[in-house]
Amino acid sequence: RHLPGVAVGVVADQELVWAQGFGLADTARKAPMTPKTKFRMASHSKLFTATAIMHLRDAGKLRLDDPVVKYLPWFKPAAAKASDDAEITIEELLTHASGLSREAGTHWSDLAFPDEGAVKAYVAANPVVYAPEVRWKYSNLAYTIAALVVEAVSGEKYAEYVRKNVFAPLGMTNSSFDDPVAGLV
Repeated sequence: RHLPGVAVGVVADQELVWAQGFGLADTARKAPMTPKTKFRMASHSKLFTATAIMHLRDAGKLRLDDPVVKYLPWFKPAAAKASDDAEITIEELLTHASGLSREAGTHWSDLAFPDEGAVKAYVAANPVVYAPEVRWKYSNLAYTIAALVVEAVSGEKYAEYVRKNVFAPLGMTNSSFDDPVAGLV
């Protein structure tokens, strides 16, 4: 698979019993992979986004059946067909049942990841692929929207909310979405 390196860990009864790095963490510097090597969060962020949403739900600050537009007034994607109802709920975002496209553009090929303004523009310019609940469709865009709901409801930036309310209580001191020192921004 042309992977420069991997880190492997074995956990038994909630305890890390073995960890080893193989290969390189940085091929340019020939830095070895270790169990302490930091990785980009990537799709693991979906777990933390859903956890943040559930935390806000448990606090009575939102409901899973709330329409997203209740918290993000600009979130009004066009329907796939004129006869469809495109109102999307928070639950549909989290279960990949929103009908939203997989991505908010071509950033996986050009590495120009969209900021909030670009996400808003993409939603305004692109209809949903399917009406909500028609079928399962993996969507990174849906989780981006869910993260923006976390910000709107909590009044905090997503990364800070997750750090304070998920990572810190769990003792996840080496986890971050925005660590410029490690180049993980």
